[in-house]
Amino acid sequence: MSQLCPGGQEGRRHPGLYQEWCGQQEQGDHSSPVLGTDADLINSLAISSTLWRNKQNEISIRLTHEIDIRKELSRNETMGLDKIREGHRKEIRTTLDTWTA
Repeated sequence: MSQLCPGGQEGRRHPGLYQEWCGQQEQGDHSSPVLGTDADLINSLAISSTLWRNKQNEISIRLTHEIDIRKELSRNETMGLDKIREGHRKEIRTTLDTWTA
């Protein structure tokens, strides 16, 4: 969206960042650039906060997923250790049975 510059350029539109230099440039005084309206600022802030919120949600989901994976791994490791222990017990029993027979 571009805005009209009321002074100096007879209402020509200026492209870019809504920036317009109006008025006293012929007199050697430089006016400040006008950078959009309050509505433009509010819209950009709303978009920024939405993106930030989405990023925070994504991080939370990833962390939760990683924690679930770690819990699952620890359960599997525990089950694996139990199976290993049971296997060792069977081997020990078999060895003891052969010695005592």
